[in-house]
Amino acid sequence: MSSLIEMIESIRSEVNDTATSHLVRQETPNGIVDSSNKIFYTAYFPVSQIVVTVDGTQLPATAYVVDADKGKIKLTTAPVTSIVVDYYFNVFVDGDITVWIDHGCKACGFNGVQNIQQIPEPLTGAVEHYAISMACDAWARKYAEGFSWTVGPESVDKKGIAAEYRAQGDQAFKTATIMRDDYYKRYGKREAPSYALKQFHIPRYDVIR
Repeated sequence: MSSLIEMIESIRSEVNDTATSHLVRQETPNGIVDSSNKIFYTAYFPVSQIVVTVDGTQLPATAYVVDADKGKIKLTTAPVTSIVVDYYFNVFVDGDITVWIDHGCKACGFNGVQNIQQIPEPLTGAVEHYAISMACDAWARKYAEGFSWTVGPESVDKKGIAAEYRAQGDQAFKTATIMRDDYYKRYGKREAPSYALKQFHIPRYDVIR
């Protein structure tokens, strides 16, 4: 049996969205540099391992407070001339992946993530692959809509990447269905449980303050 936290981390690894997958260097965060403003926002979030450089000097961690989920930086002293930041970020929050796992649980005949500890080991792989298929679909949508960040070259083939993620998602869905059906057939139940996955629409990745 897998815990929810373990499954989230496993899915992040499979879809390239771990704590160190996406690095942004020398970004000028959103906010006015006017010797009085102390609050700035990163372009992407949630963030981790953030390094803040103000007026050419790297600040100690005690010189600012970070709201990682919002990418908000609150400085002790306002910048006079400049502020730049380096940081890692996640594309998906844990809540996104939890929803996909919940759908995967239901696709395998269980009520949702609240029952994840009751799911037999052979079926946890099916749950995870259903969630991976939805995560890949979300990635494909983002690239199809022109999603990018400062670490990637502008010449990147976003349509090609979107197609690759769609293919990966389709394969994960097929694998999940085979794993699920094979498990139930061992117990004399054909095509059980009788559950049809809905088409879950993933909203585009918008920065919301």
